[in-house]
Amino acid sequence: IHKTVVETLEQTNTPLAQNLDKVYDLIISDCETSITYLENTVYSIPKIERVDRVAAEALLAKVYLYIASAKENNVLLYGAMNKNVDDMYAKAAHYANEVITKQSTYGFEDNLIDLYDVEKARGKEKIFIMGMDRSGIEEGE
Repeated sequence: IHKTVVETLEQTNTPLAQNLDKVYDLIISDCETSITYLENTVYSIPKIERVDRVAAEALLAKVYLYIASAKENNVLLYGAMNKNVDDMYAKAAHYANEVITKQSTYGFEDNLIDLYDVEKARGKEKIFIMGMDRSGIEEGE
C-alpha cells in the first residue's frame, strides 16, 4: 500500500497489502482526515469537481456499509477481516445520518427525471460531480 505520493515508476512496485483490514483502515483514515479538514466546508450549491464535508461523510458511510455487507455475506476475503459487522453497520448509519441531517444543500430531487438530465449537473442528489467538457460536437471531444 502506498501511503505517500508516487513520483517514480520504481515506486509503483510495492507489495500488496497483507489483508483487507489494512486497505480499509487506510481508506477510513483518509476519509476521517478529510472530514476533519473539511469540517466547516459545506457548499450552498454542489460544486463540480469539488468535495465538501458531506461528500467525505457520504463516502465513509458507503465504505462502512460495503465492509459490513460484504463480511456478513461471506464475500471472498472479507470474512477474514477483523471488523465487527454490527459496528460497521452502526458507523455506516451514523455517517449516513450526518449526511442527511447536518446540511441543507443535498437532498432528494422533486422530479426523478432531473437526476438524468445532463444539463442539471448540480442537482440536489449529486454529492459527487465529475467535471466534463461538453463543448465538442460528440461526447469526449
